[in-house]
Amino acid sequence: MSEKRKFTKEYKQEALEHWKSSGRGAATVAAELGIRAPLLCCKQALRTDPVAGTRN
Repeated sequence: MSEKRKFTKEYKQEALEHWKSSGRGAATVAAELGIRAPLLCCKQALRTDPVAGTRN
């Protein structure tokens, strides 16, 4: 089984900005970065709605 990769806060921010500024789809940018597309979409959702990332 593969080990779970961890990314720095800076890397996540740069990946999100790269996606937003590229005008391309999340899947395309994620493939270029070697990550899964939902990781970009999830980070975008958390940025726009901080409550979405909280747990009860």
